[in-house]
Amino acid sequence: HHRETRHRPQRNRIQKLGCGFGISRRAYNRTRVIDLVKRMMEDGVAERAAILGEKIRAEDGVLCACEAIESLIANSQGYTSYSTERGLPCGLLTSSRE
Repeated sequence: HHRETRHRPQRNRIQKLGCGFGISRRAYNRTRVIDLVKRMMEDGVAERAAILGEKIRAEDGVLCACEAIESLIANSQGYTSYSTERGLPCGLLTSSRE
């Protein structure tokens, strides 16, 4: 049961993005999978997933992770710094009190 709970957020996120349908191990069977694959093909899910995949591959994942971590640090310490290019926290931390 613990594993099932751990994977639920990923299934829900995929559904919210319109890129697939989640299915639990308990609900997994041939009929259910066939139904979901048909729905994905009819509802344009494959196309949305392909578009999202292109966007993800175009991102600089390491840079985004560093910016997210730096943002958390900055927010927890009362600092602000923003990238003018991307509108995301990045670069050297500067005090918001200066």
